[in-house]
Amino acid sequence: MSKPPVLSLIPKGSPDHPRFILANQHQEFWTGDDWSRNENDGLLLANMRDVARVTTELLTETTKGKRSFKFVAPVEVEIRGDSPPDLTALMVWLMKSARLFVDYKVPGLSDSTAILSIDWTELRDSEK
Repeated sequence: MSKPPVLSLIPKGSPDHPRFILANQHQEFWTGDDWSRNENDGLLLANMRDVARVTTELLTETTKGKRSFKFVAPVEVEIRGDSPPDLTALMVWLMKSARLFVDYKVPGLSDSTAILSIDWTELRDSEK
C-alpha cells in the first residue's frame, strides 16, 4: 500500500473543447495504467466526471487494505423559480453539472484519506 498521490489537474484542449490530464507531486502524468514523466503520455480526460472517476480510482487503489469508515450527510438543493422543476430533469442536470471537490487528506489523521461522492439518484422532493 502506497501513500495517496497529491494530484493536480492540468487543463488541456481549447475553451470550446476543454480537456484535462492529472499530474502527481513528482511531476508525473497519469496514463491510465501508470505514471509517466512525459506529459504527452497523460490520459486526456474529457470532462470533470471523468476527472472525478479517475481521481477516485487512484485514491481507492492507494488506500487498499485500510479500514473503511463511512458517513452520510444530506445535501440540500434549493431551486428558486416560478414553477417547480421536473425531478428527473433536475437529477440529470445535477449528474452532469455538480462537482464535489475536497482536500482529501483528513486533518489530524496523517494516515487517512477522504473519498467523497454524491448519489444523485437518491434525490427526493423534501416538500412532499
